[in-house]
Amino acid sequence: ALPANDPLFANLAENFLVRAESVGVMDVLTQKWFGNAKITAIAEK
Repeated sequence: ALPANDPLFANLAENFLVRAESVGVMDVLTQKWFGNAKITAIAEK
């Protein structure tokens, strides 16, 4: 969880996740931890 009152940290975390996904790190971690399980996204409100 992120602190609700820290927009700089939230921005850092968001940038990290976007970058990790763009270079394939998220795919590697997803395969490692979930294998071939079907992963579904939860729609944003």
